Amino acid sequence: TRKIVGSVDVYKDSPALVPGLSDPLLTQRLRDLETEGLLVRHVLPTSPVRVEYELTDKGRDLERVVRSIADWAYRWHIDADSH
Repeated sequence: TRKIVGSVDVYKDSPALVPGLSDPLLTQRLRDLETEGLLVRHVLPTSPVRVEYELTDKGRDLERVVRSIADWAYRWHIDADSH
């Protein structure tokens, strides 16, 4: 969640966030989030063209929920590794 708060160069930053995430799958998920009104896509007139995504108010409203799920997953992943 932290990486997409504000604007982020998703294609540059996402491999570090989600190892093994393919470009087509990332593109589809971003389109889905945009369709649901959670993200806004900004095309920057640079060379090469750059695309950034920004959370909408609706998307930012989910931050607490997503952070709680991430905390839960991290805690249980760590516990699973220690057993």
